[in-house]
This record gives sequence, C-alpha cells and structure tokens, in this order.
Amino acid sequence: MNTFIQTVDQPVKFNWEGSLFVHHSLGMVNRELLSELILDKRLDPGHIAYEPDQFLPGYSSKYQNLLKINNRKISGAAVHIKHRWPPDFSKPDAERFILMQPWEFGSLPQQWVDNINENVDEVWVYTSYLKMCYVQSGIPEEMVQVIPCGVDPLLFNPEIEPLQWVKEFSRGRFCFLFNGGTTVRKGIDILINAYLSEFKADEPVCLVVKDSNMYSKELAARIRELALRNDIASICYTEENIDYNRLPGLYTACDCYVHPYRAEGYGLPIAEAIACGKPAIVTGAGACLDFVEPDNAFFIKSTMEKIDEKNIGGLVTVDSPFGVVPDMKHLQEVMRYVFNHQQFAKELGLRAGQRIRSDHTWKHAARRAAERIIAVASGNTESVWQLAAAAENYLQVGDLENASVLYEKMIALFGDNGTAYQGLATIAFQEKRYEEAFDLFRRTNLLMPDVSEILVKWYEVAKVLGRTDELAKPTRRALEICNNDYRLIQLAEELFRG
Repeated sequence: MNTFIQTVDQPVKFNWEGSLFVHHSLGMVNRELLSELILDKRLDPGHIAYEPDQFLPGYSSKYQNLLKINNRKISGAAVHIKHRWPPDFSKPDAERFILMQPWEFGSLPQQWVDNINENVDEVWVYTSYLKMCYVQSGIPEEMVQVIPCGVDPLLFNPEIEPLQWVKEFSRGRFCFLFNGGTTVRKGIDILINAYLSEFKADEPVCLVVKDSNMYSKELAARIRELALRNDIASICYTEENIDYNRLPGLYTACDCYVHPYRAEGYGLPIAEAIACGKPAIVTGAGACLDFVEPDNAFFIKSTMEKIDEKNIGGLVTVDSPFGVVPDMKHLQEVMRYVFNHQQFAKELGLRAGQRIRSDHTWKHAARRAAERIIAVASGNTESVWQLAAAAENYLQVGDLENASVLYEKMIALFGDNGTAYQGLATIAFQEKRYEEAFDLFRRTNLLMPDVSEILVKWYEVAKVLGRTDELAKPTRRALEICNNDYRLIQLAEELFRG
C-alpha cells in the first residue's frame, strides 16, 4: 500500500517559511514535517523563520538535524511553502508558491480568497473538512490538497510513564482530561457545565484541565475558582508548559480524553490522546473525522450553527462563519456511560490507539507533503479524475499491476480517496489477499459510508475471514443515511438473520 514514489533527476529545492523552535502548534507542525522531509533524498530543503527561536533542540533530540537548515534560505528554490500566523500571501521569489493555512471558522476571509486566487499555486490544509471550507469559499477544488498532521508513535503510546502529579491528584478516581486553550471555540464551557451537571462531589471522578499559553484566557479565571471548591465534582486546572517529550505522560495518567470543540483545524490533542490508548469523547462532526473513526471513539451529537455577521476578528468573510455546537446533555450522557463502562472504554481506546499509531503518523503526512512538493515543482497537472479513469480501464482489462500503480499514485498525490481504496481492495480480493482487502474496504467505507456496493463487496471478504460481525455497525449507519437501497436491505437481512 502507498508504494508509489515519484522519481527526480536531481533533488528539488524548496524553502519552508515558518518558525521551528517556538512554543506554538504551527511551530510543532513545522518541526515534525521538516524533520521527516529533510531525510528524503529527493528534496533539498531550506528554511525561513519569521520570529525568534524560543529554544533549541538538545543533542539527542530528533530535531537536531533541523539546526543545519534553521533560518537558512536556499537560493534558486523551485517551491516556497509558507506555514505561519498571521498568513503572508505575498508572492515569494520561487517558481511555485504553496500556502499551508489552517482556519477554524468555516467561511474564509474574502481577502484571503482574493490573495490565494491571485498569488498561490497550491493550498495545503490539515483535513477534508477544512478543504470543504476552502472550496465553498471560492478556492478551486484542484488547488486544495490535504496534508494532515500526525503523531509520533514512539513518543505517544500507552507504555509511556504517567505524570506523577496527575496520579497524585486523581488518587485512583476515574480521570477525564481536556488539553487545549480554555476558549469557547474549543468547547471548554460545554465540558465544564456537562461535567458539573452530571457528577457530584462524592463520586470517584475528576477532571484535569490543561490550559495552553497560546490562547487567551477567556474562561480560565472561572475554572480556577471551580478547582478550589470541594463541594462539587473535583477539577484540577493547570497552565504548566509541559515539555513536549513529557506530554504523553499527561494522557497516560488519565482515563478518558474529552474535547467537545465547536471549531478545530485538526484537533491534535485528540490524536495524541488516542495514540496513548485513551478512549476519546469528541464532537461527532468537523475536523477530527479524518482520523477518529465512529467505532473507535464516543461521538457527541452536534448541530451546525452560523454566525449572523460575516466577520471574524475584523476579517470580512465570504459568507457567514460557521461551526458545530455539541449537545451538552448528550455529552453528560456519554461521560456517564464511559464512567459506568470503564473496561469497555479502556479496550476501545487501546484498539483506537493501534489504528492511530499505524495510519496517522508524521511519516505518513511528510510522505504526502513530499509527493506534492515534487508534483508542484514539476508542473504535474494530472488530475485525480484522470488517474481514476485510467486505473479503471486497466482494471477492466485485467491489468492489475498497472491499475494498482495508478490507484496508489492517486493516494500519494491527492490523499485518501474512496475510489482508489476501492480499486486496491478489489485487486487485493482478486489476488486472495483477504486481510488487506478487508482493511481497504474498511477505509473505503469510512470515506463513502452510504455506498451499498462497497458494503456488499466488503461482506464477501468478511465471510471468507469469518469477520462478518464487524460489518454490523457500518451497515446500520448506511441504512440511516439511505434506508431505501434494496442492496443494503438485502445485506442487512442476511447479516442480522437469526
């Protein structure tokens, strides 16, 4: 899977503009991606900082190799990538301009759209949800590529020693955790109200709130006050700047991660917590759906909400900004369910963690970024639809090898794609690689949950492996979306017979 790699005659020169050794999330993303990209022999990276370093990596740090390119711009670069805040849309002195830019509020600022369409060759976003926001705001779909975030599985895993101060605070009680800015956007108000409405002071439960210095302290003072009280369910508030290498111990010290966000560009703490084997309660919409699967987390019901004024922080937006609003009452119910079913939640978290550590790593993200850098530098104008049509033609005439190459090329150049996964699953099934076919049909279903053809083919593989029970939830979800599809109805009758 994903064995397609573009070749180059000589390394592609590119400059990455965005700070590395600073204490904010964009700096961390820059470090993680560049520390992988610098190892790719097809690439020759340079770097441009725009704010002073706040720290430097130690001798044994995996970021040590970045010191040789830190703030060293390469001349004659074919590609210039900007990933910084605030964004800079001015055209750089390179042949191609890639803008990597998160945004959490739905509709984009009109000025961004105008500048992107005038100056930028390609836009990178963290998630499919963010891509949808860009496209709906007026950026051509073919310009927008998903370059995800990820986790380091060597650092974020269940074997990491828990932070001692958290264990001392929890004292054996069931411990919920929130890690992020205590802002309305991240839903901390919904979490605090749900927690205090559901749990009482005499119950063996606690909530740890790890605030971030990156964000304004909208609600921090009130949470500090609540943390001092002993007549309500226990809360611990901290804004300690935990070293990145110690951060996994925060997750392993707790029992369940909760993140009822209204708007996120990605939601990295969610991925980190799951990678550490913790069950996650998260908003069942928006950015996290790219890496949180319905069967491996607890989703909070939510509704879409628009803001009347087309303005965010003084930026006039194309349309009304929007986000999702988690249902607080449902969050209470889910938190209570997890508290009452701790062993089930624990097993679910461990299973979800295996998937995150396998499929959603910085290596995967950097591999995707590398293929896009090379494609943009070469002026490659192939579209995903052209590749899909060519692959389908090969598949129809039985040329499985060439079909596989093109399907893998689709994923390498354009990211997760249901058509590509379905094609690869069909090939794996024909070649009797049943375990691989099962996993590929699972991935296809996540991207195309209401397509009965996929579920029917997946069921055929599942029968060979004796794993038909794993299709129960996906089939029920598909019926909720499309309850008049006779193929789905027939499948459900066979699956649930007896």
